[in-house]
Amino acid sequence: MALNDLMKQMRIISTGFIPFILGMFIIGCGSHAVRFLDAPPVTVEDDKHSVPPPEKMDFEKVYYYYNNLMRRPLVDTFDFKATPRSQDVNSMDDVPASTWYTPRLGYRDVSPDELLHGVETVGYPEPPYTVVRAKTSGSNPGFFAVDSRGHTYLVKFDPPEFPGIGSSTALVVNRLFWGFGYNVPEDYLVFFRAEDLQINPESKLTEESIEAVFHRAAAPVNNTHRCTFSLFLKGKILGPTAENGVREDDPNDSIDHENRRTMRAMRIFGAFTNHADIRIDNSLDVYHEDSEDGYVVHYLLDFGEAFGGHGAEHDWMWDGFSHYFNFGQVWGNYLTLGLKVQTWENVEYTRWKSVGAFEAAQFNPATWRETYQFLPARISRRDDNYWAAKIISALTEEHIRTLVNAAHYPEPEAGDYIVNTLMERRRKTLEYCYSEVSPIEFVGIEDGIITFVDVQKEVFDNADENVRYEVSFRDDRGKELTSGLSLAGQDAEFRFLIPDDAIDKANDYLRVDILVNRDGRKAPSEAQFHFRGESREALHLVGVIH
Repeated sequence: MALNDLMKQMRIISTGFIPFILGMFIIGCGSHAVRFLDAPPVTVEDDKHSVPPPEKMDFEKVYYYYNNLMRRPLVDTFDFKATPRSQDVNSMDDVPASTWYTPRLGYRDVSPDELLHGVETVGYPEPPYTVVRAKTSGSNPGFFAVDSRGHTYLVKFDPPEFPGIGSSTALVVNRLFWGFGYNVPEDYLVFFRAEDLQINPESKLTEESIEAVFHRAAAPVNNTHRCTFSLFLKGKILGPTAENGVREDDPNDSIDHENRRTMRAMRIFGAFTNHADIRIDNSLDVYHEDSEDGYVVHYLLDFGEAFGGHGAEHDWMWDGFSHYFNFGQVWGNYLTLGLKVQTWENVEYTRWKSVGAFEAAQFNPATWRETYQFLPARISRRDDNYWAAKIISALTEEHIRTLVNAAHYPEPEAGDYIVNTLMERRRKTLEYCYSEVSPIEFVGIEDGIITFVDVQKEVFDNADENVRYEVSFRDDRGKELTSGLSLAGQDAEFRFLIPDDAIDKANDYLRVDILVNRDGRKAPSEAQFHFRGESREALHLVGVIH
């Protein structure tokens, strides 16, 4: 029996945080009607209760690939259940802070300099570096080293055919995911000479061992090696974060991982950065012990194969366009005798080895695929994607250029190309996510006049866009209370007065639905804004659903 299946059957009832959509109460088992509590939104998930150190979870590699490439795609074909809403969201359709996530971009001002240095606590590694063990597993060469201050790092090098591709990417994408709100290790771009390196005499390593690593890596330039130093995470290492279910020996872990928005949003963050190598072994659970209190923190790691680096390493031009194996694609090739031209067949390597085939022209966020099917990404909903898009929208060209400049791309113009490509992928990603919902956000209410903002209009500043907002007023069960409104959109912000009869009939609970009609295309769903209050002056927002 698979480990995750066994864990499911042994599941215990958690006694702390209630794993449900935070701050709301669902009426009826199958009803879409939602009634929010009259309470402030939960901003911090209470998942740092002290727990005994959990056991380390081994990564069952063979089963993982079988499950993701063969079993699950077949089983999911016959699974017609609707995907539930993410369960780590609060009443305002936001994700509270937790051991999984810290609100940053999109929630507060994050300067370009903070985005670059915010992850740093220990600081840049200081030579000399003492090698304690060689890294022989995986496709990338490296070793484990301790700097002069006693901090341990995993040191990784670029592949010989693509110098600069991994070390540059690792720095940029590591900082991007920190800005997105995830827990990540401290990754640094480091240049060192042979004299900066020494071997721990107790390690049984030899000069030949080190040379064997260098032989598999990109050649030094002017006797200087270029690499990534990734700081070891402190605490008890518990193994990868499972992509579904919960960690049974951690009572704080009370929401199935596939139903966490932070996990589902990996589809959009992965598409934007072409981080196609999303696998559970690129994640890590770590038991943090502070005095007598201990709890598990969840990390993402190993970003050096984003930006097309994963495809370059294996010469997979389809990287980001297709899963490693897909029954639908096999069937399609059979029906067309393999004559259909795939989108990725139009992708070519750039002229920069440090960039590989990273591009934006063929990129389509709607059809982007991670290499090995990652369950949370495959079941992400429109509201999950929209949440991720709001975070990406806070990322400016100045942010990206600051990171790219710090990555010191070794070839002229490569850095500019990366900036331009990311900005174009950002545009496509936002347009896709906005088109899948009614991207409306609440601004404020005063004396019954509500102000909203059209996020798409605000981000793209498209004053000439032909847009209308269809507004309806409903009770908590979705019944329409009075005639609705149809408003033409001029500016990004728009406002209207709630009709008296809507307030009178609402019985202390009013739902305002807004459906966007943009250039003749209606959004697939409306944005819902739930208000409480017996009078126009007392109305206040208690819940949002996109």
